[in-house]
Amino acid sequence: MRKSEIGGEGNQATALLNAAQDLFIEHGFHRTGVTEITERAGTSVGALYYHFGSKNEVYNALWSRYMETQAARAREAVTLLREAGVTDGRRLFLAGTRAYLSSAWDH
Repeated sequence: MRKSEIGGEGNQATALLNAAQDLFIEHGFHRTGVTEITERAGTSVGALYYHFGSKNEVYNALWSRYMETQAARAREAVTLLREAGVTDGRRLFLAGTRAYLSSAWDH
């Protein structure tokens, strides 16, 4: 298990993820090099391999982070309705789906 998976040295891992996300958006995955990621993050190539093992694993970590955020948004929408006394499953489902899809369109 890599340190980024257990929360150690999180600032460096987060900086790498943020830099990779920006570069993947700007240039695409295949046109972004590990050196570019680490330069933008202000770290070393060794740090990227230490935290993630490969550029593919950086992408996987970004995808996991995105999916966790999406799930949290959907969960929050459903929770708010439940706290307001809504018990209709269809309404709860639609609220969660709407929150998930709205966020997906924004990102």
